[in-house]
Amino acid sequence: MYLVSQGDSGFCYFVIRFNVRPKALTASLGWSLGEPRYDGDIWTRDVSCEDLHEELLANYDYLAIFSKDDGFIEDYGKHDVVILLHGGGLSWWNYREVAELLQAHFHVILPILDGHAGSDRAFTTIEENAREILDFIDERFGGSVLMIGGLSLGGQILLEILSQRKDACRYALVESARVIPSKMTAFFIKPAFGSCYSLIQYPWFSKCQFQSLKIHSELFADYFRDTCQITKQDMIAFLQANSLYTLKPSISHCSAKVHIFVGEKETQTMRRSAEEIHKRFPGSTLRVLPRLYHGEFSINHAAAYGNWVLEIVKER
Repeated sequence: MYLVSQGDSGFCYFVIRFNVRPKALTASLGWSLGEPRYDGDIWTRDVSCEDLHEELLANYDYLAIFSKDDGFIEDYGKHDVVILLHGGGLSWWNYREVAELLQAHFHVILPILDGHAGSDRAFTTIEENAREILDFIDERFGGSVLMIGGLSLGGQILLEILSQRKDACRYALVESARVIPSKMTAFFIKPAFGSCYSLIQYPWFSKCQFQSLKIHSELFADYFRDTCQITKQDMIAFLQANSLYTLKPSISHCSAKVHIFVGEKETQTMRRSAEEIHKRFPGSTLRVLPRLYHGEFSINHAAAYGNWVLEIVKER
């Protein structure tokens, strides 16, 4: 683990090194980055952003930023930001391969949605989750980022972000987001999951669910681990929200360039939803992906997804 603790003379470093055991922390010098702050400043390491990036990729599993200052943000933090919002019932690993491909070009952030494994909040509404992400963008990036992408539930949250703030991002990549509500589907979710929720703790049952999602097999361990940590209340809440979401009238004010993707093998409702989103965003693009099922694009075809991201933003 590489620790950044700006202006630290050593006290915080050694306290953190003790607390993160058994993980190994950075070498004892160089946790403060940038030009030396005074004569004899042995704690601060002057290294370029590019060299630091290569070193982190080659030698470290984690980067921990304990404290930052304006100089650190200016020298190491001002990069184009891409936020990718995972699908319902999944987690950040939905975009793990995509992030690995894009990290040389962008600062990629993979939030965990409310009500999912690793989140500290229960799921309430799509609207509330969108507000939380906007608060995060305000706090960290001054109110807007280069691109936001989202799959399924994450795509709905992305659309809600765009309806709440027209310029939250310059580019949006919406994948398989449902905007045609079904009250009948929402009604049957609670009794259906109330009767079978306990079965998700069994690998055989989770494997059947996993196979129906058409996700490549290497992700089953992540899927099983994280679905077992989702409470019944959260699962019912976000599945019902997913089945009832509709576009807000304010979406028409969005200034982002929106790109919509849907799989050829997806349900009629999903394909109709993609067409409806396309209609509501003048100048948007809609691509129907041959032979692909729901969610396959970003999960199973990371290289193609990453190439589309680069293609979309190259006009900057």
